[in-house]
Amino acid sequence: DTEFAVQGARRISYREAQTATCRLAEALVGAGLQRGDRIAVLAKNCIEYPLIYIGASRAGVVPVPLNYRSAPAEWEYVIHDSVARQVLAQLRHRPWGVLENGGERGDVRIPNERLPPGSHLEEHDAE
Repeated sequence: DTEFAVQGARRISYREAQTATCRLAEALVGAGLQRGDRIAVLAKNCIEYPLIYIGASRAGVVPVPLNYRSAPAEWEYVIHDSVARQVLAQLRHRPWGVLENGGERGDVRIPNERLPPGSHLEEHDAE
């Protein structure tokens, strides 16, 4: 199978990318996101980034990148300004997850009252 992406020793084939992006699209739609909704993405540069963008596109969802070097107050501003309904984050102790609304994972904490109206942030373990 032809390689889709390579990062160091990690390799993803086109077949694996197809499966991953379809699963992400299904998960986003299953979480109640609709065409045009936004998800904030907090991560360092990684092999999953193109998969997130393709999966979001399949679901009709718009990814909003958050700079991992920014302060939490800056993330909060971007999340609020973009009206992101979910935050997909590369976590410190687990590879990926969706931040729990008002919860703390890694270095991120965004209190409930400071999220945009209608935000829906739940915790999901990465696979």
